[in-house]
Amino acid sequence: MVKSKKPRNRYINEALDLYNKLQRKQIIEQKLKKESELVKEDSMAVLKEFEKIEDAD
Repeated sequence: MVKSKKPRNRYINEALDLYNKLQRKQIIEQKLKKESELVKEDSMAVLKEFEKIEDAD
């Protein structure tokens, strides 16, 4: 086991900060995936509409 020369309280606070950053990153990733799926559906609908217009010409 490697001993840290940091005070125990500082070590714990840094660990908590790192954990919170990772949690925020995961939450943002989940939101981005969800929003990307919503946009994907809308984009496909718009593409189909454009294809209908092109086929009508």
